Amino acid sequence: DLVVADTVEQIAHLWAVDPSGTSPAIQLTNDSRSDLWPCLSQTGRLIFHRRKGSFVTYSTRDTELIDARWADFRLVPDAVIGPGAAGGVSADGHRVFFLRWADITAEFPELWVKDLDSPNQPVKVWDRFWFPGNHVNTWAPMGQNAAWGPRGSDDLYFVRPGPSTDPTFRIVGANLE
Repeated sequence: DLVVADTVEQIAHLWAVDPSGTSPAIQLTNDSRSDLWPCLSQTGRLIFHRRKGSFVTYSTRDTELIDARWADFRLVPDAVIGPGAAGGVSADGHRVFFLRWADITAEFPELWVKDLDSPNQPVKVWDRFWFPGNHVNTWAPMGQNAAWGPRGSDDLYFVRPGPSTDPTFRIVGANLE
């Protein structure tokens, strides 16, 4: 019933769009920080990443992951999950996967998972998440390399490279029950 999208001009904002075109778009965020890469669950839980400040280097390494809810035709921010980018919320809204860099010099990000309904800290699932090309500069580092299983499933699927001597990639299924 709803599409949540980002617009990128000098800064980025999130918008709610009625796919039928019968209602005007509603701007969800509007301040000096950029909000990008929204992901909406079937339950109305919305995950997106946001730059930490308006004068921070334009990089996904300088962002934090935000947990919010879509309710009564408005965005209700819930919590800051922590440093991270390119979150993907599960269909049931219970978990999110995201990328996090170990430090500013790291070539590859790590893949992390957080149980959104638990006070527990996020857990690192993989330490060298591969993504094609340098999509860090386009704010799309996840590509098509990770996905949740169907609603009610605790499965996360992602692509990982083989050992350094093996140029192939593998699809990995991780059950997070």
